[in-house]
Amino acid sequence: MLSENPGEFGSFDQYLWRYSNGKTLQTSAEPYGWTLNFETRISAENESAAREIMAADSYVMLAAINNLGFVTWRYTTDVGQQEYTVTAEDATAFAGKDIKQCAASAAELQSLIQSLNISIQRSIAREN
Repeated sequence: MLSENPGEFGSFDQYLWRYSNGKTLQTSAEPYGWTLNFETRISAENESAAREIMAADSYVMLAAINNLGFVTWRYTTDVGQQEYTVTAEDATAFAGKDIKQCAASAAELQSLIQSLNISIQRSIAREN
């Protein structure tokens, strides 16, 4: 569940916190949202690839957090501040079924992650 208690985010919060200057939770009205302020400047030539990663990470977050309705990423490029939002509807369109059903079991979540081509190597590369 999405709430203002940071302990309730589990590994998502610990993983994403390393890459952002902060987070904002919108929990006053549905859809509930999570905004991440990315600290690393993204070059114009890398923006498309960065958005693909943001979308993939958002799909997993939206699947795993049952009352999360959107994820917004704020980041800086050569032309200034940018914002990219992925909704549960976007994630459902990608998955071909209700995104919330994609985490109904470990096998279904693994299938979603595999379809996104999320690899351990990508996670390790981010840590270095």
